[in-house]
Order: sequence, then C-alpha cells, then structure tokens
Amino acid sequence: MRGLVKPETGRIAFQGKPLPGKLARKDKNRFAGSVRHVSQNGIPLRDPRLTVQSYLTTALKEARRAGRTHPTTVESLLNFVALNASYGGRTIMTLSGGERQRVALARALATRPDVLLLDEPLTAIDPSLRAEVLRRLGTLASDLGISVLVVSHDLEAVERLCDTVHILADGQFIASGPLREVLIKGRHPVIVDLREAAPLTAQRLR
Repeated sequence: MRGLVKPETGRIAFQGKPLPGKLARKDKNRFAGSVRHVSQNGIPLRDPRLTVQSYLTTALKEARRAGRTHPTTVESLLNFVALNASYGGRTIMTLSGGERQRVALARALATRPDVLLLDEPLTAIDPSLRAEVLRRLGTLASDLGISVLVVSHDLEAVERLCDTVHILADGQFIASGPLREVLIKGRHPVIVDLREAAPLTAQRLR
C-alpha cells in the first residue's frame, strides 16, 4: 500500500500507475499526500534538534506540494491529537512514546489523505487519552471520507475505526467480517487467543 514492496501476486496502482514503480515528481507528491502512514515506532529520530513545529510544518508543505492545501495550522493539528500548542517548541526527542505517536498521527493527517495506514499507532498512549484520540480520528475519517487500514492487536482501535476486519494467521486470512461476528463466532486458535486476551471487549460484543 505504501508502494515500497512489490507484491508476489496481483497489482497495486496509484491513479492507474503501478506501484512500486517510477513515478514522475508530480505523481510522487500526489501519492505522498494521498496515502499516509503511522507506524508503531512513532517518529524516527534522525536529528535530535528537530522540533514538533518543524516536523509538522514540513507535513503542511507536503500537503501544498500534493495540491491538498487547506486552512490547517500546526496548532490545530496538535489540538486534534490532544496536545496543547506549547508542544510546538519541544524537540521530538524530549517527547514520551505516547506523545510521539500522537505527533506522528498529526503529521499523517496534515495532508487530509485519502488513505491512512495505521500500524499499531496508539499503543504507547495512555488508555484514557487513547479513547478520545480514537473518537476524534473516527469522526474525522467519516467526515472527510478517509479510508483507514489498521494493523493492530488493539481491539478497541479496530472496533472504533473499522467496519470490516480480517484476521491473519501465518500470512493467510482465516476470517473476515464485522469484529463482533469474527471475534465471538471464530473458532480458530488465533481468534480464541485474541478473545481470551481481551475478555472485556469480547463480553461487551456478545
């Protein structure tokens, strides 16, 4: 989906052009704005002097290059992920793991993408804040028509963001459908393990 790995079967394309592949600069900018990614590692630390303000300002420039200009500011991006404006002056390396994950999410949303790929994106966030961030993200995705693909063991995140889930085991789909149906009715050992690892969620979905 990020255009980095060639599929063994099938075909991935962006606006009719195959991925991975050689895209013109204009198409690369469009792809970078349209498909955004947040990993469980949050933000890679390449420069210890990098500030949150600079990190998010770069994302807003990416939005303009992709032709996705909109009236969004660094302050509004921080507010969306429940961080106050004072965080703009902080360096990335001084943030906690949960704060980095929230800033990474803010950066991904700076372009108002068409597709948002989330790989265990909120695991380091305090549970009380996680629910609020998930609520805001779900609302924004619905309002803006953002397609969200979540890779996670966090059933709360999956439930809030995904109408359809696919359970993987050994690289194969073993079940697909609404979370309630898959989690409660599934008999595969992997699904049983998921159910036992999240008894409160399983009980609520019954």
